[in-house]
Amino acid sequence: MLKDLVIDYDNSGGYGQITLPRSDGNQRLVDIYGDNGWEIRTYANGVDKYLYNANAPASGTITVRMDVRDYTIASVAATPGDAEPASTSAYLQSDRLVDLTNTKMEGIARAIRVQNNTDGNLTDLTTNEKWAIAQDAFEWSFDLDYSGMSNNLGSNQAFNNGYGDCTEFAAASVALLRENGIHARIVNSFWGGADGEVSGASFSNHQLYEVYLPDRDSDGVSGEGHWYLMDSQRGEWVSQNGYGFGVGTTDGINQNTAPGIYAYSSVQNVDYSVFDV
Repeated sequence: MLKDLVIDYDNSGGYGQITLPRSDGNQRLVDIYGDNGWEIRTYANGVDKYLYNANAPASGTITVRMDVRDYTIASVAATPGDAEPASTSAYLQSDRLVDLTNTKMEGIARAIRVQNNTDGNLTDLTTNEKWAIAQDAFEWSFDLDYSGMSNNLGSNQAFNNGYGDCTEFAAASVALLRENGIHARIVNSFWGGADGEVSGASFSNHQLYEVYLPDRDSDGVSGEGHWYLMDSQRGEWVSQNGYGFGVGTTDGINQNTAPGIYAYSSVQNVDYSVFDV
C-alpha cells in the first residue's frame, strides 16, 4: 500500500533538517515531492536519514511517499540480511529511555536468561536461545498497565511502577534484551490505526522496537540476521489489531530510532499527516 507522509512547516530559523521515514522490513521510500533545494543526509547513528537545506524556505510542504506492507517474521527474513551491530554498539547500552542499572530489571532479565540459557554464557547463545529470550522479553510487558501518555519516562517507570504507555512497554522489552546481550532499539512511528490516517500531529505518535536476531529460515545463508519489529504494547491483543511479535500491518509509517526523540527537526511549527494513496 502506498502512503504519503505530508510535512507542512513554517521555518524562521534559516537552515532546516527534517527526519525521513526509515526503510525496514515493511516499508521503503518511493519518492519525495517538494524537496527542491534539500539533500538527503545520514545522522551520526548511521541509521536515520534526514533532509537538509542550508537555506530552507520560510514555509513549505514536503511529501514523502512510502510503500508500506504487512510483515511477518518470515517476510522480513526473506529480505537481504542486516549487518550485525558491533558488541560495543549503543544497542547494548543504557540511554535516555533504557536504564540497565535498574535492579528490578536486572533480576527479571536474569530469570529470563536462566529459563532459556542452560550454561549462562551470553557470548555463546544459540539461535533458539536468542529467540526464546526475545519472546519472554516481549511478553513480560503484558503485565504492565497502560496509562496513556507518560511523557517518555522510559524503562524505569515500567519496572518501578508497573505502568506506562507505548514508550514504557517498548523500553522495558529493550532493557531486558540488552541486559541479556541481544541488540535492541526503540523505533518511533506515525500510527494511524485501521483508517490509515493521522493528521496534524507535531511528532510521531507511537513507539515500538526492533531486536536483532539470527534468522531461522532455510535460505542457505549461514549466520544471516535481521532487525525484527516488535510491538509489545499492542502485541497482547495481536489478533485484534494485527501487531505483535515480529508481525504488523500497513497502519503506520516508521520514522527513526533515536531514543526519546520522536522526530528530529530544526524547522518550526511542523505538522505531519499520513494518508493512504
